[in-house]
Amino acid sequence: MANGRSDLSSFNELSYDEFAHINNSGNYSQISQNGHDSEIYIDQSGEGNIAITHQSGQEHELNLQQIGEDNIALVHQRGSDHYADIYQDGYDNITSLSQVGNDHMAELHQEGDFNQMHITQHGYGNQIDAHQNGSYNTIDVSQHGHDNRVAIMQVGSGLSVDVEQRGNNLNAYVTNGI
Repeated sequence: MANGRSDLSSFNELSYDEFAHINNSGNYSQISQNGHDSEIYIDQSGEGNIAITHQSGQEHELNLQQIGEDNIALVHQRGSDHYADIYQDGYDNITSLSQVGNDHMAELHQEGDFNQMHITQHGYGNQIDAHQNGSYNTIDVSQHGHDNRVAIMQVGSGLSVDVEQRGNNLNAYVTNGI
């Protein structure tokens, strides 16, 4: 964001049937889309929040909401039919998501301060539902393969979860600090 304006220079990269919606003030959003039939919704309230997104391929959807200050979301979707819903509420939270392949789903929710999530999905049909509430928590998930599922609920402070899935039809359910 420069002089109270969002950096919209990447909008010239929008292809047919691409859609991007930004609602921010005192924050920064960067959007890059290449392909067709993809959507990005970004809603930022507070100050100093950063959203950097890239979609290539077709039929992706990203819903991103940042509330508070100095939250960072980095999202990369490549392939087709990816869905991501990211919610950050607090201060200095970081979420990074990479979806490569087809038909991945990620629901990532952070409430609190200084939390981190780093999610990688490769293959097709992988799903993650991760919730963090507290401070100084970390979630790292890597999914490589097909039709893998992860569900994480982490509540407290100073907690960490690390999940790696390599293969097909794997399931992991984690509760931490509850």
